[in-house]
Amino acid sequence: MQEAFDSRRLANRLRKLAVTSTLTPDHQAFIAAQDMVFLSTVDHRGFPTCSYKGGAPGFVRVLDDETLALPSYDGNGMYLSAGNAAANAKVGLLFIDFERPHRLRIHGSARLVRDDAELATFPGAELLLVVKVYEAFVNCPRYVHRYRRVKTSPFVPGEMRAREVAPWKNLDIIRDDIPVRDRRRLQEAGTAPVTREEYLARLKRGET
Repeated sequence: MQEAFDSRRLANRLRKLAVTSTLTPDHQAFIAAQDMVFLSTVDHRGFPTCSYKGGAPGFVRVLDDETLALPSYDGNGMYLSAGNAAANAKVGLLFIDFERPHRLRIHGSARLVRDDAELATFPGAELLLVVKVYEAFVNCPRYVHRYRRVKTSPFVPGEMRAREVAPWKNLDIIRDDIPVRDRRRLQEAGTAPVTREEYLARLKRGET
């Protein structure tokens, strides 16, 4: 495509100017300020998939200039990103600040960490994706729409609803299939199951 659109020279120049094999101080400061990242992995069929990951600002930590740690919180139990990374370590991360706007891409290799001592420093994390950086580069923000951040999700570790079981896990059609730990917490809280129709109505109202 570079040949077809006469952009080979430009692409080569940009690679030399913008792509680094380590995280610069500016990269590190930008990552430390972000509260979300888009994580791409490749599944067992060769299909790429992209997942949104959110947390408190700085939830993705820079361990050194070539290593990141991304906590994985309670989700839908499919473990798509973690499972993919366990089989194929190559991952991509896209950080976007929609208020500036600004964005940073990272390619690397991930390994999963479940060591209790390391997890203890990441409240709420079930496991960590520790990413060895292969390359990092800033992209032009020309087409990034500008948005204003309103508030942090109440389910993020450290927030008021962080310890609640995800509301969708209380659906009557799947409640019997959720992990025992979650079922026990719902029973202890005396939470009545909800129907699919009730849950979808809540989503349409913007409730979580």
